[in-house]
Amino acid sequence: MLLAFATPLGEGTNNQAELESAIFGMTWSLELGYKKIILEVDSQLVVDWIMNKNNPQWSISLKC
Repeated sequence: MLLAFATPLGEGTNNQAELESAIFGMTWSLELGYKKIILEVDSQLVVDWIMNKNNPQWSISLKC
């Protein structure tokens, strides 16, 4: 493991939290200059959302 983090995500469902965490981690890794990123999640639903197989009923706005 090269990178781990913890951050408050506010209110929402567990799926929203996992997707927002994945986006946060990937964004942070890219900002640090990593080009090859392996993302591991334990939610098939989140994998489907990332791969655009399903669209969630909500959207996430990232605050930078």
